[in-house]
Formats: sequence, C-alpha cells, structure tokens
Amino acid sequence: MDLNALEERTLTHLVKSTPIKAWGSFPLGVVTLTESFAELGEGAAFKAMFEHALKTLGAWKAGEVYYDLMKTDCAYMIGTSGTVTCLAGVHLQLETYRRDRVDGAWMSREEMFNVIEQLDQGGRKGRLALPTVGRDRADLMMSGCAILQAACTLWPTDRLRVADRGLREGLLLSMIYGAKRRRKRGGRRRRKPDSLQAQSTVKTTQPESGAL
Repeated sequence: MDLNALEERTLTHLVKSTPIKAWGSFPLGVVTLTESFAELGEGAAFKAMFEHALKTLGAWKAGEVYYDLMKTDCAYMIGTSGTVTCLAGVHLQLETYRRDRVDGAWMSREEMFNVIEQLDQGGRKGRLALPTVGRDRADLMMSGCAILQAACTLWPTDRLRVADRGLREGLLLSMIYGAKRRRKRGGRRRRKPDSLQAQSTVKTTQPESGAL
C-alpha cells in the first residue's frame, strides 16, 4: 500500500467534503491581552479583556455566517490546547493532568461558563491551587477565558470539544490553503565542475542594468 497516496486521497476527501465557509485570524494572543490590561485589578481586568475580545471578534464581517451555522443542532466548537485543556482539567476535577481524559472531552456551554466563573472568583491564589492550571498558566488563564467567553457569546453553541493535540489545526489549515504537494524524489544532483561553479557565482552577483 502506498501510504503517501492514501494520505493524499484522505486529505483531498476532507478538503472537498468539509469546505471552509469562512475563516479569520485575530490579534488576541493571551500574553498580549494579559499584559495590555495588567494595570487593572483582576476582576476589572477580566471584564475589560472580555469586552475587548467581544469588540474585536464582533467586527469580523464573516462572523454572521458562523452565527447562523452555530444555531443548528449539529454544530459545536472545537478548542485546542492551552485554555480549553486547562478548563477541561478543572471541570473533570483531575488531580493531575491526563491527556487521555482531556483529549476529546465534551463541555457544555453552562459547564464552560461555570468553570470560568470559578477561576475568576478564586483569583490567582485559587488558580495556583488547581493542579491542572498551576503556576505556568495561572496568570494567563483569564485572558484565554475572556476570548473563549466572547466567542461563545457571539456564536452561541451548546457544546465544545476539547483537543489536546494540534491535528485538527493542521486539517483546518490544509482546508484553507489546500493540500501541500510533495516533492518528487529524484537522483542526486550532479556537482558542477569548479570552473562552472565559479562562473555561476560571478554571474549571479552582477547587478542588472538600473538595479540598486
């Protein structure tokens, strides 16, 4: 079996059978957002980050397409890594992070918002005490939660699927940009004689007429 050909057919099927209706990228990184509102108190900062994320996402014209799609019964969101995996760990009350429990887990809209409220009310000290949040993400969790809550407010959905791995992101990028063509493996390139290499080097370094 030609595994490369099989992979290509599978990817082509996914691209054609699940077309992207619209896509966008937004300047809402958790680190940047956290630093931008660092001078505010915790409660005020979360509210300000949520409103900023809501305004940024709300300005996306293609968002109307997603609003209509998310109203259907079969629609749900997929969240990958970072914030959503931490939320799932808290929701599942894990004593230590477990990929086998988190990856593929489902969270309802109510469960998401309940965990976000728990993290906000507990403050940094409360987040540090949670084993699936810890010191590394205690300061960044609330900016991620603000973005997630803004997205769920603009595009209401009853379910979110948690992905610990980046496979789905790769599939989405493949759908957006198209399948990457593989280079054909040929024989080894023949080495030019030293005299020809020197001539090629001289020619490529000479500027064309009028070039700066």
